[in-house]
Parts: sequence; C-alpha cells; structure tokens
Amino acid sequence: MTADKNAEILLGEIKKEFGIEQNGGLLAVSSVESKKDERRFIDVTHITENNDAQSIYSLISFFYDYAHDADTCDNISNTLKEELLKIFNSFNLSENDSVLVAGLGNPLIVSDSLGEKVCRKIIPTKNRVGNEPGDSVFTRPVCSIAPNVGEVTGVSDGAVIDSVIKSVKPKLIIVVDALRTKDMDKLSRNIQISSSGIITRRSDSCSTLTQENLGIPVIAIGVPLICNIDRNSFADSTADVYISALARIIGNSINMALHPEQSLSDLLVWQDVS
Repeated sequence: MTADKNAEILLGEIKKEFGIEQNGGLLAVSSVESKKDERRFIDVTHITENNDAQSIYSLISFFYDYAHDADTCDNISNTLKEELLKIFNSFNLSENDSVLVAGLGNPLIVSDSLGEKVCRKIIPTKNRVGNEPGDSVFTRPVCSIAPNVGEVTGVSDGAVIDSVIKSVKPKLIIVVDALRTKDMDKLSRNIQISSSGIITRRSDSCSTLTQENLGIPVIAIGVPLICNIDRNSFADSTADVYISALARIIGNSINMALHPEQSLSDLLVWQDVS
C-alpha cells in the first residue's frame, strides 16, 4: 500500500472519530509529514487536505507508558504545542487575539471527563491582560468553559458555546473532547488534532462545532477513550490514571501555545493560582 493511500486511510479515520463527514467519501491528501522521535517516544503525522493550509489534521502517537513518567508527558506537551502553533499560524492568529477553550463531556463519567479536566488546567487571562502591572506578562486574553452535557444541564454543549462566543467574542476556539473509536489499541494512546472542528454526538444531542457553524476558526483536540464494537461501548479500566496525565499534557500544551512568551515553569505557577 502506498504512503498516499495510508495517509488517506488515516485521514478518514481521524475525520470519522471527530464526526466530520466526508464529501462523497472522497479524501484529497495534499501533503503528509511523518516523523518518529525515538528520544521522545513519539510518532507525529501531519496531514494537509485539499491544498488548504487551514485544513490540517495531526496525529500524535506515543509508544511509552507516559502516565507514570513526567518527562514523557512534558515531551508530548511540547510536541502538541508545536502542532497547535502551526495551526495558529495558518489562521494568522496574532499574539493579542482572544481565544476560548471549551472542554466537552460529562465530568461524572470517567471516560468522558477529559474536556472538563483540561479546562481546569487552562489559565484564564481575559480579565488580567492589561489590568494590573503584575499581570502584564500575558498579552493574550483567554477564557475557558466546561458546558457539561445536555442530559445533565438541559442545554446542549453547542448552545452554551455559541452563547459564550457571542458574549466574549474570541477570534478562535479550541475544543477538547473524548473520542469514540473502533480500535481498542488506540485507547489513551494518541492525541488527534483537527483544524476543521468537531461534530459531537451524544445520547441527548448533536452539536456542530465548526467554523461554518460558529463563525470563527475551531481547533478540536481529541483522545480516543471509548471503544465502540458491535453496538457495545468499552473503556480502559485504568482510564482515570491516563486521563489525569492527558489533562496535564493537553492543558500545558494549550497554555504554552497561547502564551509562548512564558516558560512552562512560569505557567505552572499561574496555573496553581488561577
């Protein structure tokens, strides 16, 4: 099988897990970059679709038990940060542009709690930028929200996010969610990124979180945490351990990408006081 064909299959899998439908089932991979970092125990595949610099999909896979190794977690965070910065550049996001981070899912269900846990790691700077001398270290206004799920709140996550966008008027939104897969080997073992957003389908609702629907660019970050086989759903029995590590990995990477002028150690201090 050719490299291009492999890339098409991979792109199809990523888009399906993000809920993004394919036009006529056709995929047009225009460029593929793959690298294996033996030192970091990480594989990265970066795919551009339809010769569109803003249609980017990335897959970061790990072949090491990262949950119990802080250095590996930091390496994955740095890799994810680099992928996010590429997408920021493709959307011409400036250092002063405001960003909303939304963590989807039901925090009461372990395998669906990743988004909410990531939101706890995000440093909210929207009310700090330019307000006090001590807070001038931040140039980008950032806010975050974990809208929960409609069956708990009575309001769909998409409706909550749309309302917040109208209120805070961000230039871009980053959405984090647990993904469903048909491959048990993927559970907790990769991070996927889509510059085309995500369509969430839960028992109570379907939310289309895309630029076409929300009016601003949407970057989706997802991790396969639920496996669907023959209409049955399975989750890793140790998911809570991995989700805690993944929340730290993704939260740190988002903070670093949004505030590249800050070191990780400085950001961790702000994270503790937020």
